[in-house]
Amino acid sequence: MTEQEFKDRELELRRQELELQRARLFVEFARFGFTGTLAAGIVGLALIFGLAALSASTSFKIDGWALVAMAFAILIGVTTFGYLSLWQAPNLAAKFGRDMQIGLRPSEK
Repeated sequence: MTEQEFKDRELELRRQELELQRARLFVEFARFGFTGTLAAGIVGLALIFGLAALSASTSFKIDGWALVAMAFAILIGVTTFGYLSLWQAPNLAAKFGRDMQIGLRPSEK
């Protein structure tokens, strides 16, 4: 092996290592996106439950439709965050590679 071939092989191995690292980062990003979506849903549920309990047990009153509107707003926010963080952001970031394309899409029927 000549020195040039050795350097070329070393560069190829480094490129493959970087591609593997990039793929690992995309998976980590999706995992944290799922954790954030789940946490936002649980916190929103606790907030609605807390406000409903406060309204039922004290003189502080919240209209039932206000609770429904807040629940709907939380639902839309959590769904949007989950969609963007779990599907769109990794798909967009995967296309930044020059010759590489990583697809993290749900199966299409």
